[in-house]
Amino acid sequence: SFHWVRGHNEHPENEECDRLAVLARDEAGIAAIRACEGTNTPIAYRALYGYHPRLNPTRLFDSYDDHPRKRFMFDGTPIPDGVKPKPYSYTTAAGALQITESTFDRVTRIIGRRDFSPASQVEIGKFLIEEAGALDDLRAGRLTAFAAKCSPIWASFPMSKSGQPKHSMDFVRKAYRAAGGEEAK
Repeated sequence: SFHWVRGHNEHPENEECDRLAVLARDEAGIAAIRACEGTNTPIAYRALYGYHPRLNPTRLFDSYDDHPRKRFMFDGTPIPDGVKPKPYSYTTAAGALQITESTFDRVTRIIGRRDFSPASQVEIGKFLIEEAGALDDLRAGRLTAFAAKCSPIWASFPMSKSGQPKHSMDFVRKAYRAAGGEEAK
């Protein structure tokens, strides 16, 4: 656990402590997202929609070169190549943060990455958190505000309006704390 104190008058060691505290909160936020998405195992950076470490451990993609671009019905049924499903009846979510193909394409054009490596997935996740206006909340330890702003992005978050099963705010808190995050007092 850590406690972030802002400032320190630009003293190099203190600035490094601030940088590490910010990094720790960022990592705890990513860990909370992964816990909610069911992708909090190391191999889950290769997870396709429907992956589960015990129930469906082989639902994985092979290469980090690009987003895997595989489509699945929301019940988990794979959609064969060449079949065009109805709009909004399927997902292309993949990776540890369950990033969709369209989100990947949009964000990688902005941030200048093209691969789907674990580092790229985390960078895309941080971009989405910032785009949602939740990065300052995350870094300040305002976990409820962070979760509320990220719920439109990650359907498993507590305040999500999607039809997908959601986790409670207590679940988010436990995952965040287990990853070293500390809420603001």
